[in-house]
Amino acid sequence: MQKNTKVGGYNLIVCAMSTDDYPCPMPFSFTFKEGELAIIIKVGN
Repeated sequence: MQKNTKVGGYNLIVCAMSTDDYPCPMPFSFTFKEGELAIIIKVGN
């Protein structure tokens, strides 16, 4: 992804989320749960 980004450009990744307070109504094949992305980033996985 980075090699296809222009110098000074941005990479945007959009992730669907579903929480108890705001469940995702769309039939995505995958959604992050509350706090899940932060854990993945922290662990580096």
